Amino acid sequence: MVLVSLLCALLAAGANIQAEAATPRLRLYVLGDSIAGGSDQGGKGPYGWPSLVAEQLGLTLVLDGKGGTGYTTGG
Repeated sequence: MVLVSLLCALLAAGANIQAEAATPRLRLYVLGDSIAGGSDQGGKGPYGWPSLVAEQLGLTLVLDGKGGTGYTTGG
């Protein structure tokens, strides 16, 4: 009887792990200039505002920030 109970507990735990792994994580997409991509004003890497926002919201960050493409660039 103990063996059956242990087997059922292991199967239930395995089902929970698989269910969590199958749950997709939502993403935060950020497109922008150097302030988004990393600068002294906006922070760099894990200290940049996009990373901080994604972390606080529990989202995966997808960042596409390029310096020189912001509002100060004409054209």
